[in-house]
Amino acid sequence: MKRKKKARTLAAVCTILFLVTVTAVFLLCFRVEKKINNVTYELGDTVSVAPSSYITGQEWSVNLAKVDTSLLDECKVGEYTIYIRHAWQEFECHVTIEDTTPPELEVIKDTVFLALGDSYNADKFVESVSDKGQIRKLTVDNKSNISFSSTGDYEIMVGAEDNSGNTSVKRVWVTVDTPPSITGIKPIYISLNEPFDPALGVSASDEVDGDVTEGMLVDMSNANLSEPGEYEVVYEATDSYGLEGRASGKVTVCTPLELQEKINQHLINDNDDHIYGAINIHDAGYYDDDNIGFILEVMEPCVVYLRFPFNNGYSEGSGFIIDMDDETVTICTNAHVAKGASGPDDTCTFYDGTRAHVYKYGDMDEENDVAFLKIDRSDLDEYLWEELRTVHINNGYWTGLSQNPDISIGFRTIRMDGSVKADKTGVMLQKEGYCDIERARNWIMSEVTCENFPGSSGSAVFDSHGNLVAMVRAQSIIGGKTQYWCVTFRQIMDWYQIVTGKSAYYY
Repeated sequence: MKRKKKARTLAAVCTILFLVTVTAVFLLCFRVEKKINNVTYELGDTVSVAPSSYITGQEWSVNLAKVDTSLLDECKVGEYTIYIRHAWQEFECHVTIEDTTPPELEVIKDTVFLALGDSYNADKFVESVSDKGQIRKLTVDNKSNISFSSTGDYEIMVGAEDNSGNTSVKRVWVTVDTPPSITGIKPIYISLNEPFDPALGVSASDEVDGDVTEGMLVDMSNANLSEPGEYEVVYEATDSYGLEGRASGKVTVCTPLELQEKINQHLINDNDDHIYGAINIHDAGYYDDDNIGFILEVMEPCVVYLRFPFNNGYSEGSGFIIDMDDETVTICTNAHVAKGASGPDDTCTFYDGTRAHVYKYGDMDEENDVAFLKIDRSDLDEYLWEELRTVHINNGYWTGLSQNPDISIGFRTIRMDGSVKADKTGVMLQKEGYCDIERARNWIMSEVTCENFPGSSGSAVFDSHGNLVAMVRAQSIIGGKTQYWCVTFRQIMDWYQIVTGKSAYYY
């Protein structure tokens, strides 16, 4: 019994020793150790998730570990911690993501042409740029932009810098030249939907290529010609280097009356502006200031001298421009003056001394002493045509005058050489009254105090703001009293309507 009991005890001890030995051997083989405490990766590289990168031990045991990178951002420079878990063990490893790689920069290899005085950003010279991180800035000669104050060939340095401060710098060659210049732009004024040429009078030139007007582009995409308002017009011209010259102008769209008012108030004119669709671009307009002396001076382009040879002598008188169209100038004068017009030597002299052939136009109103004459545009120099003006006609103003308005008025006459003969001023006593001359007792005329004289018949009578109010006609002396009479505004307007079939006024 004792011997059996001893055998069993020995067997149990051996079994225990075996199990302890096996367990010790297993634990010894299962055990892993930390391999590294810190590891550095370049931005953009893949961080290893293999346990063997961070711990050592039997391969089969190491492969049982799990790597936790949930707190790691491979795309961002920084310091991170990853965890390696193996059974009951947990290890930490500090991971550094750094960026030491400069940006990949490609610049334009051919010569770049730049416009003198223009400013260019660095990206003007870059074909491509990339980085594993982010590009912080592009520079040209260490600045964000560059410009040149003189023409010539230059070497510039274009750089790219990322968020980690890594830089790439490359050389670019540039040629600085003047871009095309655009000249002749004038403000444009049109009435609603009026056709016009925005490039009229505008030209583009380049120091190297010369005239480049033919290729000039006009951009009116922002203009609405059916809606009153101010709109921008952009002109662009390009030279053989690809340099662009750019300039802008303005087009103002108005209703016809609004456009005419700008002309009448001298806010615009056909010398300084391009005007399309005006009712009367030649209108002399009016002035707010009350100054008859000034008015007679500025209305001189409306005034004419008339001369009609006959037999061995001549008759003379005055007149004024009442209308201008594309082909002719229409003169208004007295019927008793125009009676002398009958031949090729009949002349009209303008304020600058230019003389031109004049001929009768339509029937004459002998009762009210109104007649019209014509001058062909072809007989006048273009510069004079552009300077001539028609008298300002305001029917509403005339209608609103009282019967005895007592307004300041005057007229100017000129000689055959265009020089001023006389200025006469006074007041209007009667807008429409009966003349006291016996043979004309029932004739309606305007009575004024301006002294008329031989040769003044047919002169335009203006008020002190520039409005036409009458036309010089005659004088009477009764009982030692001298009275001065004029054709009324209404008589002029009525006969113009009869002769031409159209109205001489638009308001």
